[in-house]
Amino acid sequence: MRLLLICAFIASNSLVIHADSACSVPKETQKKPAPLRNLITQLADPSHTDAAVKSILELDKNDQGLRTDLAPIVAALVDHCPTGSAWMNAVLLAGDLKLTTSVPSLVRALGRGEIGSGIVAGVSEIQLTNDAVGRSLAHIGDPAIPALSKLLENQNTRTRRRAAIILLNMQSPVSRKVVRNHLASETDPRLKSFLGDLLTSTFPK
Repeated sequence: MRLLLICAFIASNSLVIHADSACSVPKETQKKPAPLRNLITQLADPSHTDAAVKSILELDKNDQGLRTDLAPIVAALVDHCPTGSAWMNAVLLAGDLKLTTSVPSLVRALGRGEIGSGIVAGVSEIQLTNDAVGRSLAHIGDPAIPALSKLLENQNTRTRRRAAIILLNMQSPVSRKVVRNHLASETDPRLKSFLGDLLTSTFPK
């Protein structure tokens, strides 16, 4: 039944592999059933990636095992795809499906900078409007806290600031406590004041 559902989603959208396809299909894909392999190949192809995302999200409503099958694939795409539409969709899927095993890949992807649809400024920074990787980590929630907590110890002030904002966007008692505890050891007075204000005004209990 599951394979039939996947087939139905991809049948009307025949796949064309372009020679200049920007994202390689992860080797883990070869172990999956043919219909799922085709869907993953679409996800990695910039010409079909948006349609593949819609199919995956729809299938996920009725297929509890889909996330398990996709988890290593999505993590590999986040790690190895060049920045582009296929990579962005992999990042967003990791958050939408709450793929906890993608957390290490997403944390590594923070190094690509803040990538999204707008300009980083003011409220947009606080709400992660232009930080797709940060939003996905926030959506995953508490399982991402240990990795982000380590970034609070980073020597780079911007890295600590971004990690703290992501943690606060989880709006979890645990993540709030991590940021609050960090304030005592934060060495940058402006960042310390900024995070203190967020804890009391923007992200109150």
